[in-house]
Amino acid sequence: MREKFKPRELALALEAEIPIDVDDDIKDSDVVRAYFGSTPRGYGWVFPKKEHISVGIAGALSGFKNPRDVFINFLRMLNLDTNVRYHTHLIPFGGYDRVTYSDRILLVGDAAGFVDPIFGEGISYAINSGKIATNVMVDAHETDDFSKKKLAEYDWICRNAFGKYLKDALDISLLIHKHPGIFVKVIANNRSLLDKALEIPAGRIDYGEFKRWFLIRIPYYCVRSIFL
Repeated sequence: MREKFKPRELALALEAEIPIDVDDDIKDSDVVRAYFGSTPRGYGWVFPKKEHISVGIAGALSGFKNPRDVFINFLRMLNLDTNVRYHTHLIPFGGYDRVTYSDRILLVGDAAGFVDPIFGEGISYAINSGKIATNVMVDAHETDDFSKKKLAEYDWICRNAFGKYLKDALDISLLIHKHPGIFVKVIANNRSLLDKALEIPAGRIDYGEFKRWFLIRIPYYCVRSIFL
C-alpha cells in the first residue's frame, strides 16, 4: 500500500511511572513540566498524576543515539530513582501528507500517521479518523464499491477535518526543534508568548492561529531576549 515509515518520520519514546514522596522535589500535582532540547527534535516531560508521576522523553528516531542512557541521565537530572521499569514505543510524526487508503483498505490513527508532532498526542485523531472511516466504509458497503477511487473520499475528509492543523503543528515543531535553546530562552523571557502557547492545549486557539500570531512577533521577542 505504501512504504514503511522512515526513521525521520518516527519518534522513539521512553516512559516510566514513578511513585513520589512528599519530600520529592517534583511533587507539585498542578505542574506539567516540559524540557526541550533533551532529545533530537523532541523533549522530556513530567506529568503529575494522583500518586505518581509519568516521566519520559521522546525524540526523532533518526539521530537518537543511546536512548536508554539519555533517559537515565534525564532521571538523574531530576534527582529521581534510575532503577525503574520503563516502556518504549514508536510514534509516527513529522508528516501529514501520507497514503491512507487503497482498494478495500483505510488506515486510521497512528497507522495513518495522524499524530500531533509537538505533543505526540494521537488518541483524538484515532477516534476522529476512525469515525470518518466507519462512515466511508458504510457508504462503500451500501454501494458495493470498495475501490481505491471510492475510498479516496476518506483521505479528502480527513485532510479537511485536521490536515491543516497537523501541517501547522509540524511547521511549529520544526521551528522549535531547530533552535531549542533560543526558543526556550524566548518563551522563558516573554510571559505573553507562554500564555498564548498554552491556549493551544486548552483548546482556545489552534496551531494555525498561534503560528500567524507568533511569526509577526519573532523579531521583537528575539531582540527582547538578547537584552534580558
